[in-house]
Amino acid sequence: MKKQELEVKEFNFSRPGYAFRRGDIFKPVGLVTASTLSSPATDFTIEVIDTYSDNFAAWEFGELDYIDSIQNLQNGSRKRFPLNYNGQLLSFEPEEGSPIEENINKNTNPQLIKQNTLGREITYARMIEKSDFKVDWGNEAIKISQKIKGLYPRTNTNFRGKNLKILKIKVLTSDVIKNEKYLFMSNYSRPGIILAVIENEGIIISTKTDPIILLEAKLEGKNISSKKQLIQQLKPSAGEYLSD
Repeated sequence: MKKQELEVKEFNFSRPGYAFRRGDIFKPVGLVTASTLSSPATDFTIEVIDTYSDNFAAWEFGELDYIDSIQNLQNGSRKRFPLNYNGQLLSFEPEEGSPIEENINKNTNPQLIKQNTLGREITYARMIEKSDFKVDWGNEAIKISQKIKGLYPRTNTNFRGKNLKILKIKVLTSDVIKNEKYLFMSNYSRPGIILAVIENEGIIISTKTDPIILLEAKLEGKNISSKKQLIQQLKPSAGEYLSD
């Protein structure tokens, strides 16, 4: 009687796995299903002969240092502290013409400009309050845009008595208006007025300076919506007012 030979002829991997190296040998774990065998005649092994690597992007932060603790200088009211590293006073100098330098020159006593420009102190800002998240439509468009980005996703306004979170806007400068050929109300009396509803794009709102177009928002009790979906959800009309 000829002896029946049993062997594994076909198999599939349900998951390819990862972190394998060439030359790795492993065997599957399971039960023998052949009726004539109580255990495997020989172990079924698999050898890794090649591997595949994905490309990926990563941030490289470099070496991180910690400044000296200021705990012994904190008294509950002091807000300005020296910036030290290993007992040595640190300084930094902003790039000439940068927003940091302009801000220092604009808001600092001329006699103190040099000292502050060296950056030898750190200042604690006050805690953000609930009122800080309200959009002031009477402000300049660029400042409104900066606020929305800086406090994302919590800046908000009121629309028809409901809270409306402002998530994404675009400032409409004169060049943008000309290029995109936007048409909207020009004889509005105050900021915060809906000037136009642009189909499939967004809602144009007046500010102190340039108008903005609201691209993405979240109405109280609703999901985040944008562009066409946002317009369908709010059903705004030109001339309506958004309060801060």
